[in-house]
Amino acid sequence: TALIYLDKRYGKSHERNLIKRRIRAIVYNYSSVLKPNVFFIIIIKPTAKKLNFVDLSVKLSVLLRKSRLISS
Repeated sequence: TALIYLDKRYGKSHERNLIKRRIRAIVYNYSSVLKPNVFFIIIIKPTAKKLNFVDLSVKLSVLLRKSRLISS
C-alpha cells in the first residue's frame, strides 16, 4: 500500500489530483509484483510536473527496484 504525499506548492488541486491518479495507476500496475504487507510513502516534489506518464512510470519503477519493493 502506498501513501502519496504532496503539498500545495505543487500546484492547483487539479494538478495535484492528476499526479496522484498517475502514481496510483503506476503502483496498481506493479501490485502483482510488490512485496505483500509493505507500506511505503511516495513524496512528490514540484519538479515532477515536467514528467509525463511514461517518464514518471520509469522513474518510479527504478525507485521501487532500488528500495527492493519489487524483484524484477
